[in-house]
Amino acid sequence: INAEYGLKVNLVMSFLRRLSVLNKNVLTRKKGEGYTWGPGKQFIQFSKDWEEWMEKNDITDEHLLNWERQGTLKTRLKSKPFFWGAKWEDHQTGWLRLRSKRVGLLAKKVGMTREIDWWGKLRAVTALQVQNCQVVDIKTRDKHGYTALQVGAGLKRLSRVKKSLMGHFARAAVSPKEKLVEFRVSEDAILPIGTKLLVSHFRPGDFCDVKGKTKGKGFQGVMKRWGFAGGPASHGASLSHRSAGSTGSGSQDPGRVLPGKKMAGRMGGQIRIVRSLRILKINNKDQIIYVIGAVPGPSKGWVEITDAFLKPPRKPPHFPTHFPTGPLTPYLYWSYRDPDYKSRRIDWEMKFLEAKKILQSAMKTEGSDMFDDEEDMEGEDGDVLGVGGAGGTSGTATGGGSKE
Repeated sequence: INAEYGLKVNLVMSFLRRLSVLNKNVLTRKKGEGYTWGPGKQFIQFSKDWEEWMEKNDITDEHLLNWERQGTLKTRLKSKPFFWGAKWEDHQTGWLRLRSKRVGLLAKKVGMTREIDWWGKLRAVTALQVQNCQVVDIKTRDKHGYTALQVGAGLKRLSRVKKSLMGHFARAAVSPKEKLVEFRVSEDAILPIGTKLLVSHFRPGDFCDVKGKTKGKGFQGVMKRWGFAGGPASHGASLSHRSAGSTGSGSQDPGRVLPGKKMAGRMGGQIRIVRSLRILKINNKDQIIYVIGAVPGPSKGWVEITDAFLKPPRKPPHFPTHFPTGPLTPYLYWSYRDPDYKSRRIDWEMKFLEAKKILQSAMKTEGSDMFDDEEDMEGEDGDVLGVGGAGGTSGTATGGGSKE
């Protein structure tokens, strides 16, 4: 960090520490590790926005020191644009951007369909259904060495549940689950056992990461597995059109096939994460989340939905999860406007049409009294004015020189 920005960065760091939004490990990494993505990258971007905002508004270090002495630094910084519209904490729920990590959802992939968004664009979306998702167990740092929540979803027949898992579900007082996964969470995001997780855990417009197991393709050749071009189709070696060709090992040096060489083998069946998928629609009635894009795995396969790591929510999310206090809206869509915008626009248009009719009727009744003198109806050339013009060349009087 340059020396000229030392005071600014120190003020920012002290401000964030007072708000308890900065983890001690974020700024105490060893030399060479660096920041790729995540909280450290967010802090660096935050400091860059801070410098641009100060230069744009001609704010010096003396202004910051005066705000610090007056005790108004916290309120002034929250209303400034260098926060790029994102909040760093939520006092009501205790959510902290750089430290809090929520639990995810365990959903089943239903399939893909098409949805039209708010702007009329056709989107390819994947439907993910959350079926009876509950917290089954809690992993603590003192007992297990890490903090996590075990989440189960789906239903399983009692005759197909092992005795060990039967006791596990009985201690948690939950129904037997078809699938169990663990989500690493922060200590302030721990939920009690038996808590139900709904699709309202997320909001339309937010980004999420979806983790699943890809479709297994079996043993495949290099053309299908790695996209090799293959040999000539008409001329060349016989019966080797789709072969890999030479592996380039050499006879003496190095005399072996190097590790990682692209060759034929098993394809698919691996854990993959698709990041930063936007949530287009949420169906609270059937507990379905519609995300824009493709999701790994076949239909009826299980996937894990978590908050996007590269694009965290700009507004504080439902933390640690959403606890509904009343009936939920059946469908929620991603839009920049409120859901009542269309109804309010129709009401506004109706009122505008009524006001227009009233104005037209008033002009018709009072039109004969608008021009009492003939001098007011004459233009520069002495011609009579028309309804739509001013001056003698813009129009002629309707009805043979009437006073309309």
